[in-house]
Order: sequence, then C-alpha cells, then structure tokens
Amino acid sequence: MKKIISFTFLIMIFGCQPLSTFQIETLKPAPVNFPSNFNKIMFVNLDNDINNDNEVDTLVFKIVTNEISLGIKDGAINTPNIDSSNFLYSNSFFEIDSFYIDTTINWRYLDGFINQYETDLLIILDSIELVMNEWEEADYEVYPVEFYKYREFSVSAYWKFIDVYERNILDSFTYSDTLFWELKNISKKDLENEFPSTVQCLRELCYYTGLDYSKRIFPAWKTETRFFYIEGNKQFKSAALLANEGKWNEASEIWKQYVKHIDKELASRACFNLAVASEILGNIDIAVQWAQISYDIKEKKRTRYYILKLKNRLSDINKIKQQV
Repeated sequence: MKKIISFTFLIMIFGCQPLSTFQIETLKPAPVNFPSNFNKIMFVNLDNDINNDNEVDTLVFKIVTNEISLGIKDGAINTPNIDSSNFLYSNSFFEIDSFYIDTTINWRYLDGFINQYETDLLIILDSIELVMNEWEEADYEVYPVEFYKYREFSVSAYWKFIDVYERNILDSFTYSDTLFWELKNISKKDLENEFPSTVQCLRELCYYTGLDYSKRIFPAWKTETRFFYIEGNKQFKSAALLANEGKWNEASEIWKQYVKHIDKELASRACFNLAVASEILGNIDIAVQWAQISYDIKEKKRTRYYILKLKNRLSDINKIKQQV
C-alpha cells in the first residue's frame, strides 16, 4: 500500500541529532465508503439548463459534462485496483424527473441502467451553478501604461453517488470552489490575446470540479515525509548510505546490532530506523513494534508522533481493503 516517489539525502539538524529526510506516498482511503465490488461506474449530468432560462444549453452542457467526466476519470486512473476503462459518461440529456419521484430516488428507473449500460454505480450531478465576474482597468499613472484584466469563476455542484444494485445512496455532497485568472501587459492587444477565453476558463473550472469530487469517492495517494537517524557511529553512516540507495534490508542488519546497546540514545535511534525500514518494506505492524521499543528506551516527541502516524496507516489500510 505504498511506494517511494523520491528519496533525498538531506542533513537536517534537530538539536544535535542529524537526520536524513525523504518522501513516500501513502494511500489514503476515500471519505466515502467506496464499494469493493462493482461492474462499471457511470457519470450522469442532470443539469441541462445551466443558465436557468428554461431552455436546454446544448453547447455549455456538453462542455461541462465532458470536462467534469475527464476530471473524475483522471481521479480514477490514480486509484489502484480501479480500471478507468470501467468509467462511463453520457452526453445524453436525462430528465431529472425520471431520476426522482418528488425528492425520492426512482430506483425502478435506475434499475434500467444496470441492464442498458452494465453499470451499478452512478455519479450524479444533480445541478451546477456557475457565476463569472471579470473586469479590466488601465494604470495611466505609470509609463508605459499598464493594462490589467481579472476574471473569477465560481462553481457550486450538487452531487450524489449511488449504488444502484444495492439501492443505496453512498454520498450526497455540495461542492463549492472559485478559480481566478489575472494578467498585466503594456499592450492591450497582447493582453486580450494571452488572456484565456471564457470557454477555456469554464473547461478548467469543470475539470477540477470533477477531479476534486473524485478525491472524495476514490482512495488517493498522499505525499508524506519520513526521516531516519544517520549519525551515531561510522556504521550508522554506512547504513545511511545503504538506505539512501534503497537497500533497506542491508541497512537494517547494521541497525539491529545496536538495538540493545548500552548507549540508550544509540539504541533508541537504531530501533527508530528499523521502524522506518519496516514501513518502507511494507511491514507496518512490525514498524509499530520497533517504534514503540524506541520510545520505551528513550521517550521522544517525534517518536510518539511517528507511532501515531503508523497506527493511522494501519487503520487506513484496513479501510482501503474494504474499498478497493
């Protein structure tokens, strides 16, 4: 449930304790309990009157639907054990009254999606509200004159995530965000040419709306920082070089020689390093044990914090097993 994305051999001085820091990616469970078994996932946009003028906005509808679906799909691509080819979306217009009877979901109607599209999970955009503000100004007090343009685009999206087969609403969520663009130029013509079009801004806003919601329903990778002790004696430095090369097993054999050393600081560091090595090698339970031994030998705040991090990882892993 982990992978190292980068490893940088850096010396950080915390008092008299030189450390090497590096980054790992840990898989975080989704806030929503994503089902472990499903056929296909489908995104449906129920809002085809974006301007609220009681008319179907075909062009805007297609832009919104395409970009949101692309954002959701990109979120799925980064999730292990979820095949993005199982993600579908429809550019068809669906009547919201078909999906709901008053405010209750029309499960009988949605049962048809299982047979027609072979999908049992639906990501539904009930409605979306878009508000754009922009202005231009010129500063004539400077030479040459500077022209300035600003645009902000706000979105409110109302989501549902539904397990059609189990007839279960997995999530109801209101999402809000605002993106802004600004640019200065001494040429008004160049300013207009370089400034993104309204359609470009709309595409970007909708893409991130879909991507952000995907992070709510799909497990995702998160970058975290880890460190280990590189000083204690000459052998600690040799072990640090091995760890820096990704040879954690070889480094561990050196640290194990010092776990019962008479010097408590040295023993504590050795046990802490073994905890880190165990985590990187995927043995989280053993990592917790080594970290606890390190803390028992010599109580340190950073060790206690690391124990909590490891226990949280164990909890996350158990949740992820249920999700993917």
